[in-house]
Amino acid sequence: MQMQTRSMPAARRCGGGGGAQLPLARNRVGASSRAVGSRALPTKKARVVTPPKPDPLDPPAVKRADNAGPVVTSDVAAVILGGAESDSRRLFPLTEKRTLPAIPIGGNYRLIDVAMSNCINSNIFKIYILTQYNSTSLNKYLSRTYNLGGGVPVGGSGFMEVVAATQSPTSQRWADGAADSVRQWLALLGTATRARAINYVMVLPSDQVYRTDFSRIVGFHRDNMADITIVCREVQEARADHFGLVRLNKDSTILEFQEKPTGENMTSMSMDWEDISDFLKDGILDFQALDSQHGGPGDERAYIASCGMYIFSREVLEELLAVPKSRDFGRDVIPNAIKSGKKVMAYHMDSFWDDIGGSVEDFYNFNMAIAREEIDFSFSEPGQAPFYTCPTNLPPSMLDGVDLHSTIVGPGTFISGGKIIESIIGTRSIIGSGCNIAHSVVMGADYYEEEKKWPRAVSATYPPIGIGKNCIIDKCIIDKNVRIGNNCQLVNKEGVHESMDRIKEGICVRDGILLVSKSAVVPDGTII
Repeated sequence: MQMQTRSMPAARRCGGGGGAQLPLARNRVGASSRAVGSRALPTKKARVVTPPKPDPLDPPAVKRADNAGPVVTSDVAAVILGGAESDSRRLFPLTEKRTLPAIPIGGNYRLIDVAMSNCINSNIFKIYILTQYNSTSLNKYLSRTYNLGGGVPVGGSGFMEVVAATQSPTSQRWADGAADSVRQWLALLGTATRARAINYVMVLPSDQVYRTDFSRIVGFHRDNMADITIVCREVQEARADHFGLVRLNKDSTILEFQEKPTGENMTSMSMDWEDISDFLKDGILDFQALDSQHGGPGDERAYIASCGMYIFSREVLEELLAVPKSRDFGRDVIPNAIKSGKKVMAYHMDSFWDDIGGSVEDFYNFNMAIAREEIDFSFSEPGQAPFYTCPTNLPPSMLDGVDLHSTIVGPGTFISGGKIIESIIGTRSIIGSGCNIAHSVVMGADYYEEEKKWPRAVSATYPPIGIGKNCIIDKCIIDKNVRIGNNCQLVNKEGVHESMDRIKEGICVRDGILLVSKSAVVPDGTII
């Protein structure tokens, strides 16, 4: 029997008074620590700007890489987009009962943890989350994990505030697009006393995975006297039409922005590699080392994509959003800013970054990549800034006679025998003996069934939560609280690429991946 287990050390609470805990890390024997660097700041001279007077309760300013002085982040607010209906539709049925940023990833996290953790680790503690669609699960998770609301200080004068979309006497409609959501938030911001000291607004999506230091990006924005800074990186020509593309001059000023162009429009956004050498100089110069989504020597021309992360000087954002027809940042706000002469800069994201909210396939591939350790990213990288997650106080996982290969196992899991290959096994998963699970994401459960006061009697047609005995599961995503009986085979036997024929049973196929919806019931002996 060969076992590769990743132990889950006891949880630790994060500093700063919040309810978030240091995530339960996985450890692989013999694994080496990989550095995931952030971009060094430019050394060219900047105008003299008097930084805001720090709040005496705020944490120390972040030290700059170029010794140009500390980066003050107390006047920066992060606005995290909490997922619209159009965003959530792409990952249905995982978003049937939750919004996109509430989807579990990596065995022990939610998508929202990425943006939240990067903000906290960058000393950015004024955080707003804008919610609109199917947000109950997200709201509960935020209140339990980042218990910063109600004026409880985080890092001194910091706070986390959920701003739900609403209608008012002056606005009788819901937000239409990300920029429209931020516009409605700005109207509320003007009436908030604690928001008066905010000079910079950082707009972040909630469906991306990365580890970066936002304080460096804030310093870059100030040093270059930018009106807007867009986080960007190089992409392969074959994938360029999936992103908003920018065309730069040699000092990283953005000359043109097009949202997901195709054909000749996309070709017109390409550049010579030499022309963007300054943009890339602090990043990865060995293109052979770039992962599969980024540009390399096989591409004759360079394509630079927007990562969808923006920093605005506050007065510039207010001016641009005063135009009512501007509903989307990529299609409206950024192109209009460039045309009106605003200084829009590109900051090079030189560490791992991936947008996993575009399709079920993107989400699945990322989870498989971290299980196989194929990418330069891990939620529990030794020596790197941590990712935070909800405190659960669960016991260590118990694995009895299990053959594990390239698998991440979350806390509170019980597995009896069997074989698991290249998979993610989430929190509170219960897997019966004799199971063979491969290339799958099992999200686990929100509770142990024994915790319910009045549990329903189990039977062959209504098995207990978890996976029964002698099941074969391959290339599946199994959502939380799913009941799978004994002797089931979930393998997409017919090789279907897309099917919604059994969606009423909570089962469908998207991008060739078999999905079982949250709380679905799969009776004994089911073969799909």
